[in-house]
Parts: sequence; C-alpha cells; structure tokens
Amino acid sequence: QQYNPQTQILEKLAFDKYTVAIPEPDKEVRDRWIEPDERTFLELIFVDKENEPNYDQVRKQFIAEANRRITAPLLTFAFGTISLAFLLLAPVTRHGYAKRIVAAAIGGIFIQSFYLASFDYAQTSYMGNILLYLMVLGPIAFAYFYLENYNRIFLNRAQNKVKAKGKHDE
Repeated sequence: QQYNPQTQILEKLAFDKYTVAIPEPDKEVRDRWIEPDERTFLELIFVDKENEPNYDQVRKQFIAEANRRITAPLLTFAFGTISLAFLLLAPVTRHGYAKRIVAAAIGGIFIQSFYLASFDYAQTSYMGNILLYLMVLGPIAFAYFYLENYNRIFLNRAQNKVKAKGKHDE
C-alpha cells in the first residue's frame, strides 16, 4: 500500500510483475570451507581426508562437534533429573519450594556452563570429549542414585537419631 498525502487515502499498489531479476555475479563465486557445525553427522565421522585441507589441524574440531551432537540431547535428561532430585526429595514445609527451585536452577546453570567449557576444551584436546560425557551422564547418575537410595540413606539416619534420642532419655 502507498499513502497519498493529497487525498489522504491508502492506495493499493499494483505491479506488472511480482518478481525481481537478480543479476548474475561478475566474479566467480569461490567455494568456502564448511565449518564443523554446518556439516552432517556422517560428514563429521567419515571425513574425506584427501579433499579436506588441514585435516590434521581440524580433526579435533570434527570429533568435538560429533560428540556434542550426541551429548546435547542428553542435557535435557540431566536438567530434568537434577530438578527432580532437588524438588522431590525433601520434606514438604509451609515455607514452600523457593530454596529448592533456586538450588535446582543454580545446578542447571553450573551443568550448562561446565558443558560449554568442556566443549571448548574438546576442540583442542581429546580429554574434553570425556568431560562432555561426564557433564551429561554425571548429573544423571548422581540424581538417579539419589532418587533411588533416598529412603535407605536418609530415613535410616532419621531412625538412628530417634533411637539414639530414646536411649539418651532413658
């Protein structure tokens, strides 16, 4: 639409063609190097070493990107299990869940920040790939162990305290 200031009316624009001719480039378009995050997973795993310039220098980047694509979806489980561990395994009080929610959020922030640092490290060292998996599987394993053994560990402590208190009263 186009505004006509004389008539103060919006007028409908009509075109003869609704296509735009894009001119051909004067220069030849160069091929550029495809970054690791732009490649498919199979291209990261099965690299054409003969056609890849500087393969020895970028090999760690390819491996780090492939491992990131495996571990990144698992981060959702890590965040979920940490949240469950903080929110489900504490006594319900009138004070609410604010402290537990903040603790779960801080735990998630730490997991994410260490995961990103591990990915940066993985691009220069193979040890960083191991850290990627630890940053994902570690919180999941810890939360699972905590959820599975909560009653056995913490309720036994409470029962022992009650028994000790009963012996002390006698």
